[in-house]
Formats: sequence, C-alpha cells, structure tokens
Amino acid sequence: MKIRIEVGEPRNFDAGGGANAIIGEIDPSLSGSHTIAQDPTIATLIQTPKGENVKPEAITEYWFVVNCPQVTFEGMSFKSILVTPRYKTKTPPEETLKKGDDLVVNGIWRQDGGVWDAQSIAGAQEGSIEVEGMIVGLAKEEKG
Repeated sequence: MKIRIEVGEPRNFDAGGGANAIIGEIDPSLSGSHTIAQDPTIATLIQTPKGENVKPEAITEYWFVVNCPQVTFEGMSFKSILVTPRYKTKTPPEETLKKGDDLVVNGIWRQDGGVWDAQSIAGAQEGSIEVEGMIVGLAKEEKG
C-alpha cells in the first residue's frame, strides 16, 4: 500500500523540494503488533461510578515500515521509516488507512540511514539500536 505522511513535527521538515510530505510503500512483511503487559493490580484501581471494578482492556501496540525515496534533512538521511500510531487504536493501522481514514503517526529512522528489517526493529524495541530522528505526521493512503 502506498501512503503519504504529511509531517507536522518538526515544523521545518523538508522531504525535498520544500515538500513536508513523505510518500512511500508499506512493507507488508515488516508490520506487526504486541500486547503491552499490564500490572494485575490495575484492575482494582479502576472503578465505575457504581463502585464496580473494571478490568482494563489490553493495550496493543502496532507498527509498520514505510520505504521511501531517499530523504535528507538537517544532515540526516533515510529511506525507511518505522511507524507507529500516535494514539491507541483497536484495529491495525493498515486497515484504518484502507478504509480511507487518516492516522496520526510517529516515525523514526535508523541512525545509519539504513532500511529497517526484522532485526533492527527488534533492536529498536529493545533499545539496542540507535535511531537518528523522529517525525509526527498525518498518514493517509496515497491513491494512484
């Protein structure tokens, strides 16, 4: 799926030619999710107005990789972005985008400017791989 990410932060972002948009392809082999573990005592802390305990929903974090033409910005260069929805979603981001809905996202790129792969994604999640920069943007499916 081809998507367009209109970058809002950093405000002076330039993907080339004065454009603040990154257009690229989602790599379907590099998308996934994991459930964030919750402290079991949280359920006793959340109560309804009637005093009933409520078990909180599990939080699922989704991610996907967008490969794009080379972007150089403020001395940094990348051609692949690891993207996560900025806000909790109940459906995978690709489904949201296919429905025609926009999605606010965070995106990071590797310090070495390389393309994200399964090992580097795992390293980023563990904190063992260096990332160079981050964007916040509005993603939408790019038609045509």
